[in-house]
Amino acid sequence: MNGTSELRLARSATVPELTGTYNITGGTITLNGAGNQTIRSLNAVPSAYYNLNLANTAIKSLAGAITVQNNLTLSSTAQLDVGASNYMITLGGHWNVTSTNADPFVQRNGTVLFNGIAEQTISTVLAGGETFYNFTVNNPVGVKLNTIISAGNDLTIESGAVLNSNNFNMFVGRNWVNNGGNFLPVTNTVDFNGGAAQLISATTTASFYNIIFSNSNTKLLGCNISVSNALQIRDNAVLDVSASNFGISIAGDWTVTSANANPFIERSGTVTFNGVALQNISTILLAGETFYNFIISNNTSGVRIQNPINVTANLTINAGAFLDANNKDITVAGNWTNNAGNFIPTTGRVTFNGTTTQTITNLTGETFYNVTLNASGILTLDGSSNMKITNNFTMTAGNFDLNGRILTLGDGANASLNRTSGILYGGVLKRYIATGSAITYNSASNLGLFPVGSATEYRPVELESIVAPTASGFVSVSHTDAINVSDVVYIDNEGDPISRITDMYSSISTSGGFSGGTYKVHVTMTSLSPVGLV
Repeated sequence: MNGTSELRLARSATVPELTGTYNITGGTITLNGAGNQTIRSLNAVPSAYYNLNLANTAIKSLAGAITVQNNLTLSSTAQLDVGASNYMITLGGHWNVTSTNADPFVQRNGTVLFNGIAEQTISTVLAGGETFYNFTVNNPVGVKLNTIISAGNDLTIESGAVLNSNNFNMFVGRNWVNNGGNFLPVTNTVDFNGGAAQLISATTTASFYNIIFSNSNTKLLGCNISVSNALQIRDNAVLDVSASNFGISIAGDWTVTSANANPFIERSGTVTFNGVALQNISTILLAGETFYNFIISNNTSGVRIQNPINVTANLTINAGAFLDANNKDITVAGNWTNNAGNFIPTTGRVTFNGTTTQTITNLTGETFYNVTLNASGILTLDGSSNMKITNNFTMTAGNFDLNGRILTLGDGANASLNRTSGILYGGVLKRYIATGSAITYNSASNLGLFPVGSATEYRPVELESIVAPTASGFVSVSHTDAINVSDVVYIDNEGDPISRITDMYSSISTSGGFSGGTYKVHVTMTSLSPVGLV
């Protein structure tokens, strides 16, 4: 057969009945019987089908694997069934379904391979799109969707092949395998909706526009993924970055509505928010969303959290980027690094709860609203970074190494300090005190408490007002540990004998216009060695 020739077969038998040697280089074979027909296996070019048209009514069942060199068409009310043996279809041209049968293609567990050398399209009249079981693309020019498709099992893009979604959505029931091909998501959504475990793998980063993880079970990353718009975890699904700790970059919203107790398994992976429109992070989990490394690179509109977030490693705000706490709490177990970005604390609380040393870095100074230190490791300021807390500082556990820098509490309004445990050392604690404030070190605000000392010794300075200050400003305290001691013999002005002098001391100063008032100052020193011991 060649050219525009057509062979029509209406018999209810295995057709076409071809024997001997023959070439099919063109034309169309049409199976248009009103009864069920069996399609003979023609699977080797040039003896394979060129155009295959399944028309009229009833079921057209495969008797074996077939190859269609050009177009496959299902018309009228015909139905194509791959058979109980799940025979494979290899197609070099277009897939076109105009059949009004409710289920024109019975895919069972078969595979459809698109391996043309010119652009291939997939079309159907079904509102819900076309459904395949295994769907494989091996066309270097590309397969273009003109409809929604569902792959009940694996979707595979072979090396060098191109799959163009053409903005149509896709559903994948099992694995996504990109063996070095090119997926063009345009603005479509890929929904991994299988009830069994699913794997997303590629030889490089797998790129999507919108991605949804739905239904149930675990969706396991086998590569880094890049999402140009939104990511959703729904139903009872779980997204796992895998033991290889693959990364996720996302330019849209992160939304978790999955009822699973742990819908995102972050392991030691990194999630980077790098959009240009405002990005929102939301979850139905009462405790909030948990990330390992959390990076903000959206320097146009920023990232806004709609629920608390927990960062079990490092939080980074890159140059020009914005992180809006939106009055929600943030917990960080690693480093806080602001590389000339913008943190908008609103009225949220940042808790540092690391088990090893945590460093806060912002070369222009970082500002928080509320801060809690509840760590078994040490919190430290970078050697070039100051820090300000405008409302409340709660010291539950852990020491804070100021590293030669300044920690400011309050600015234009008083900030409270609540201490259960912990020491500030190695720098300056600077507290704003408003005009007329009653200064105490054992009340709710503890305006007069300066919990300073050394890395191992708590040596607080406690300020108490007898008469309140008449002008607002700052009181600063620092503590210097002993380096040298001198043995002496003299009597002080209260008649007490002095035997040893140490250069351990605490310094108190004022700035910013602070003046007036009368005060008592309590200074505590510890670990003073007895005479004769150095």
